[in-house]
Amino acid sequence: MDEIVVGRLRKAHGLEGEILVSPETGDPELVFVPGREFGLSGSPGPSGIRSLTLRTARPHRGGFLLRFEEIVDRSQ
Repeated sequence: MDEIVVGRLRKAHGLEGEILVSPETGDPELVFVPGREFGLSGSPGPSGIRSLTLRTARPHRGGFLLRFEEIVDRSQ
């Protein structure tokens, strides 16, 4: 399956695992919906996670704050 970039991870936000994402899609409200699974490109981080399931999404300063099922705190 072809990959489509829908966002770029910018930085961790807060202590509970939220991540600030820059959307790369024209309709982020339709893309960033709870339950959707996203693949990660690039090399895996220390935890080896290759895909994430979206738990919550909310707009924040020109981007979106996303929380994923697989990430429970900032250290992940």
